Amino acid sequence: MGIQEKIIGMCILFFLVVALAIAAPPTPKSISGYIYHNEGTQVPLGTSYSVNNTNSTFYFKDVTSSPATGKSGYYSVRLEGNEGDDAHILAWNKTAFAEQNVSLSGSMTLDLYLNKTRPPEINLSITYPENDTLFNVTNNFDFNVTINVMGGINAENCTFAISFNSSVLALRAGETLTHNYSTLTYGSTFIETWNFTALANGSSKMSVNATCDTDWRILDDLTMDTASNILVNATGVPTLYIVAPQNNTQNISSNEIFFVYNYSNDSPATNCTLFVNGIYKNHTDTPTADTEYTLATTLTNGGYNWTINCTAGSTGTAGRYNLSVAVHYPYVSLIQIDNQVNLLTGSNKELSCNGTVTDENGFTDISSVNATLYYLNGGFSADDSDDNNSHYFIDCTTSNGIGNDLDFNCIFNITYFAPAGEWQCNVSITDAEYHVNTSTIDTNVSELYAISLPTELDYGVLIPNQISDEKETIIENQGNVNINISVRGYGEYDADNLSMICERGNISVNAQKFNSTIGAEYTEMRNLSDDFAKVLTISKSTGTTSQDSLYWRINPGFGLGGTCNGTIIFSVVVE
Repeated sequence: MGIQEKIIGMCILFFLVVALAIAAPPTPKSISGYIYHNEGTQVPLGTSYSVNNTNSTFYFKDVTSSPATGKSGYYSVRLEGNEGDDAHILAWNKTAFAEQNVSLSGSMTLDLYLNKTRPPEINLSITYPENDTLFNVTNNFDFNVTINVMGGINAENCTFAISFNSSVLALRAGETLTHNYSTLTYGSTFIETWNFTALANGSSKMSVNATCDTDWRILDDLTMDTASNILVNATGVPTLYIVAPQNNTQNISSNEIFFVYNYSNDSPATNCTLFVNGIYKNHTDTPTADTEYTLATTLTNGGYNWTINCTAGSTGTAGRYNLSVAVHYPYVSLIQIDNQVNLLTGSNKELSCNGTVTDENGFTDISSVNATLYYLNGGFSADDSDDNNSHYFIDCTTSNGIGNDLDFNCIFNITYFAPAGEWQCNVSITDAEYHVNTSTIDTNVSELYAISLPTELDYGVLIPNQISDEKETIIENQGNVNINISVRGYGEYDADNLSMICERGNISVNAQKFNSTIGAEYTEMRNLSDDFAKVLTISKSTGTTSQDSLYWRINPGFGLGGTCNGTIIFSVVVE
């Protein structure tokens, strides 16, 4: 029995079942949507956003950059994560931000609105010295930092701390490692300066870091900057002196900028080179020490950092200087004039050419506005001499200067004989930097048909059948076109075949005669009739009175008595 039991025991099998719980692997997720300003318009391209899966190490930061029209605020992120992971999404600009926490679930669409005031955040950058700047021992220089306060509220209790290799560089007397501010206004930009001396041969890294009590959220992480490899060399380094333009100069006169410098050194320099924003612009070969030189280049409007380096064995630098270029030509932003222009008979017509001129440097930069009105159909131009027939120049009055805008009014006195047709008003504006710009507008002067006549033709007292003395009627052209003059007459009513009606009896129409030359006999003159007869052509004036005369006689015949009256009609017809 004992052996049998042992064999059975040897055949017993033991089974161990282990249950393994295998989690599903992370699957790709996506979040996309649009970022809007608080009022509902899309943010521009370049707006920052970030996505963080707080259940993993995934973090993504980018700016909106969709090339599609109308999608400046579009963003899209592909991330690894599990269903239900927590994701934190941020979007921000300089003054506002948006944030939202979501649980990941496949492909998600989420729009963000920049509806929260961004907390203050310091954005700083070292503007001088640049990396690899070389100084002589005992040189003094300024360490300059440009500081911008981003956010929508003020930064409080801020400290700017600088660090460097104290065996190579030293703070000058009275200078401190930290500069402190109790309040920095949001949106402000300023330059902070530390004063240094180059102490001994060697190299130093120079760093500056900003901290504020209000640093409860840092979005752009621009609170620190470093200038690397600041070198100090005891011999052979040219010392640069900048004559013009000075640091932080704003140039508004010309886009051609002239950089004036000189240098000192025991050894002559092989060349001196101008760099603008780190890009070569111009140079001087073999300049002489202690002599002024000018390097010129043309720059478009904007902000620039620039320096001049001189090489004489070693390279010396003038340091980094700031320059802003804001060359704005004035321009006419609004111009208007009456159209059509109806001249005044025998007199001058006031014509106003007016509007608004603009200068991006402010309306006070505008020094003068003048205008020229000239006859365009006659082939004249703004540069011709003044002539009442074709050309008028005037200094304009200005008023209502606000911001960049200034209203102007140019009043021309146009003569009645100014020719009909197309005229042009050319407005010229000049600013304090002698920049000139012009703008034009056209108008049309209408034809004016007008004459001046005496109101009465008086033959005096006549006896029956007595031919009158010759009477003159002077007709003046007071319009702006050449004209024909025609005449006809009647006694009491049109086509009554009379020239006058009297208290007793009447005078027939052909008893009154006229002539265009003086001294004609009654029988040689033309009869007045009921129908128009062309009698004269009178040219338009060109500056002096343009007129002509008709000469009249009448024979009353017999059987008349008392006062006689009639009507003569003068008709003006374009030649």
